Amino acid sequence: MSIFDLILIALTMITFYEVFLTKKRFHQILFFLMIDVVAIFLHFAFDTTRWQVFFLYGMPIYVIAHGLMELISIKRIKKILYVFLMMSISLGILFSIAATVLLPIPKMDYHLGPYKVGTTLMNLEDLNRSEIYGPQEGNREIRLQIWYPMKNPGREKALWLVDGKEVLSAMAKSYHMKGFMFNHLLEVESNSYINGQILQSDQGYPVIMMSHGWSSSRIFHLNYGEVLASNGYIVIGIDHTYGALATRLKDGSIAKLDEDILPEEDFLDEGAILIDVYKNDIKFVKNQLENLNFTNSVIKGQMDLKHIGLLGHSTGGAASGLYAMEDELQSVVLLDPWFKPVNPKSITEPLLIICSQEWEELDQFEAISKMSPFIYEIDEARHQDFTLANKLSPLLRWVNKAGPDTSLLQQQLILNHFNTFLKGMEDQLITDQNLNFKEIGSR
Repeated sequence: MSIFDLILIALTMITFYEVFLTKKRFHQILFFLMIDVVAIFLHFAFDTTRWQVFFLYGMPIYVIAHGLMELISIKRIKKILYVFLMMSISLGILFSIAATVLLPIPKMDYHLGPYKVGTTLMNLEDLNRSEIYGPQEGNREIRLQIWYPMKNPGREKALWLVDGKEVLSAMAKSYHMKGFMFNHLLEVESNSYINGQILQSDQGYPVIMMSHGWSSSRIFHLNYGEVLASNGYIVIGIDHTYGALATRLKDGSIAKLDEDILPEEDFLDEGAILIDVYKNDIKFVKNQLENLNFTNSVIKGQMDLKHIGLLGHSTGGAASGLYAMEDELQSVVLLDPWFKPVNPKSITEPLLIICSQEWEELDQFEAISKMSPFIYEIDEARHQDFTLANKLSPLLRWVNKAGPDTSLLQQQLILNHFNTFLKGMEDQLITDQNLNFKEIGSR
């Protein structure tokens, strides 16, 4: 809840009390009416207009209606209208407070490093792979968002939902909600600047490819992208088309999540196919890095292709792990990898696996132990705590879909691992009361 939300709610409640619960003269009512109008103007001018407070915007109308009631001579009708007006205003104020608290505007206020962050977007088409999902035939196309250290702050900050309402609509649908209920998210700013000038480095920046989970999106890992870029990395977030909530294609159309990809029947078999598609997306991006380093005008010549890491969550975690089995990388971080449908094996690359307590409860550790017997487990954490989805509403915590905020701990673990193995920095000992180092099995 912003300061302007609080001002609007407080002045609306004061107006309600002074106008409706105490006897005021006309000029006094007019004074409070003007105060409420000023509060609404401030909210329009300096905050985001959204449906949660629409009722409060209408408070002047209720004040005017109260004044017009004095013209009614029949006491019984006046009393009924007065009670109706009082109940409507009371319920409206309570609703606005509840809606503002339960569906807040998220703050992207995580701990950034010393560099400002730029971001750019692009699409890549794999001419050697046909699309097996979605309604249309053609080549496989994916969308990338790249974060990088920036020379000077740009003029235009990128929005969190940089691809617009279509992503928001798909997000709302995934939570069984109407799209308008998330409209307030359209104005949420990231910490990145669109196409800002990259800070030139003689040795270039290590590269980290980032892969999201099923029915998720690169936008839910914005925090990892920005934190790593602000500490001297180029991070490439992949939207896995039809596995992501919504992907904007190069022709401007939107490829929405294909919900038939993982049917209840053959769930694990189809899951193995999906993980393989994700893995081949990562492979395709990896094979394009040299070309991007030569042709992309924003990051041209600034990728250190001798130091490449992988960061993946859930389905993207499993895909990252499988790709690391095939190719030589310098560092791999897996968050709640979904290895059940596949057969992972140990890898030689430096590996960090971080799991939520929920992943243990869902009996995922046996499959993970085939790749590594050692993991970090975060107490009370839920699977989607590795995404920004837990910022959408405190309700998620109350219904056990989100745990305590451990984002800083996650970022410390991930950054320390990449700093150690991609930059050769000294390994930092990270301790936290919610963090457990566990041996979960043997290879």
